[in-house]
Amino acid sequence: VVLSIDYGYGDDPADESTPGDSVVGYHRHQWTEEIYRRIGEQDLTSHTDFRALLRLGQRKGLVPAGSLSQRDFLLDRGLATAAEKWANRERTPGKRWQSRFAAAELVNAEGLGKLRVVAQQKGVGSYHLGLTPDRQAITGG
Repeated sequence: VVLSIDYGYGDDPADESTPGDSVVGYHRHQWTEEIYRRIGEQDLTSHTDFRALLRLGQRKGLVPAGSLSQRDFLLDRGLATAAEKWANRERTPGKRWQSRFAAAELVNAEGLGKLRVVAQQKGVGSYHLGLTPDRQAITGG
């Protein structure tokens, strides 16, 4: 199973839209389209074209096996319980708070939780990235 995790587009086979420019800058944790401003003082990034990634995988014999937000992926796999265990190992209230805050950032629906987790598989039969039966399955976006 190959898991690709990134901001991106094209993980929904039904979505035929073409994204706009995906190169953006980040300066002091703030998004900006001014990628030629502050040369050397800001991070530049580009969102993943999952459609291209899925096509490449298919050429190599991989079968698309679903897509989830990072939020759903991590929460469905027990992040809340694990994060509480990690926090309780910290010696001070401040460190416990920092630990909980760091875990919460991974699933923040307006931040890192928006990352996409796209699965492809080969030789695993019926593997599909989805939510466990007690949560609604999300496939393709």
